[in-house]
Amino acid sequence: MVKICAIGINIPGLPSLDILQPQSLDDYDVIFFNPEQITSKLSHAKQLNFVNGNTTLNEQESAKAITYFSHWTSEIAFALDAGKTIVVTASLNSLIKYAHRSSPNTNTWVTNASTLYEPFGLSELNTTSLQGEIVSATPSCIQNILSPLAKHLSYSVVFNDIRKLENTQPVLTTTGGRCVGLLKLFNEKKGKILIIPKPIFDYDPFDDTEKDAQLGKILTQTAVDLHKFGIQACEALPEWVNDELYKTETEKMLDSQLTDIDTQIQRLKDSKLPIEQQKEEEMVLKQLLFGKGKPLENAVNTALNIIGISAKSYRFTKKDLEIDQLANVGDRILIGECEGKDNKDIDKTKISQLIINKGEYYAEPDVDTSKQIKLVLFGNPMRLTVPKDRTLDFTKACKDIANNNQVALVKTEDLFYVAKYIKASGDKKFATTCLNTIMDTEQGIVKFPDVPRSKKQ
Repeated sequence: MVKICAIGINIPGLPSLDILQPQSLDDYDVIFFNPEQITSKLSHAKQLNFVNGNTTLNEQESAKAITYFSHWTSEIAFALDAGKTIVVTASLNSLIKYAHRSSPNTNTWVTNASTLYEPFGLSELNTTSLQGEIVSATPSCIQNILSPLAKHLSYSVVFNDIRKLENTQPVLTTTGGRCVGLLKLFNEKKGKILIIPKPIFDYDPFDDTEKDAQLGKILTQTAVDLHKFGIQACEALPEWVNDELYKTETEKMLDSQLTDIDTQIQRLKDSKLPIEQQKEEEMVLKQLLFGKGKPLENAVNTALNIIGISAKSYRFTKKDLEIDQLANVGDRILIGECEGKDNKDIDKTKISQLIINKGEYYAEPDVDTSKQIKLVLFGNPMRLTVPKDRTLDFTKACKDIANNNQVALVKTEDLFYVAKYIKASGDKKFATTCLNTIMDTEQGIVKFPDVPRSKKQ
């Protein structure tokens, strides 16, 4: 049985290894590796600046980079010697600069630089950022292996000057012939390195995960088939083989048919894009069910606008504070805060923030202090649980403080259902009732009116 793991990328059904941990690959036959993740693991906020103008990661981050490059360069070389297969997801071959002291108690530094592909023996790989949708398996010894996967890939990086790389051949290309996938071979006793465009997974906990699972299975099967494939049959084709002079009439006809199909695919993808963008916009309200942080804030503002409250976020002019929801509602001002909890109820933390924000807002310039402020806490408890199975809402302490300060508590799940109905029906009377319900609730959880059954969406 072929054992597989993933490093720096989450692939459904596969165990993931931490890219910063010096772990062994001995237990695995096939390794998926996303080198791009190391760039997000290293902080560039603080850097070392040298008199010669050189700039590197600071000492702490440099230590991480040194460990990363030292360990994975050695471990991957050992894995290839043992005949393992490495599947690398494509990224720009970025340069990472780091430094270390020449000895522990000195201020003399040694600077170094490594590219993302250095651990794979491809430090000179020339890459360019370029996005496109259609990927094809080129004529090669593994074309049949890659063809099922290619149709599920898009690309954001292309590889240049492939001829300069020893024992390396293009295996995936764009419709224009640009290389987006590479196969690097060694001798018969060694392993293989395959570079493919980075697969895109949805990871939407409330959407159908079947698509992600299917892509994971295709990736896994491709890697297993490649691992079992004998490299002695994998000789790179000379470029001139694909010249028109050497093509049979049947091959020319098939090429023409494939070109027509690719054109149709591109046309369909072009028509699909605005629909996908529209669907993304429609997905915003769903954040009321499973969101937290900024996505939840945006969803609440969207829902409030649907029911007739023109809400938006607000950053204070003099202090480093921000209000999640701010709106003028008649002769009152609504100030709101949002909180989402994975598996717990909503605690008192945001209530305290609301009370602080109320006092600070009155001190802002050009604020009409004669208007009363209505405080609202929007909570999304147990956000990862299916809504019908949720049993928690707000903690007792949160409810008590809310009652003492006339803070309305809104479950964003409840807000979702009323906003969804109003958006679909345009029922302005119902929207006004929901608006008034929020503004008039002084104690406890807001109880919205029932969505009319005959018009429920």
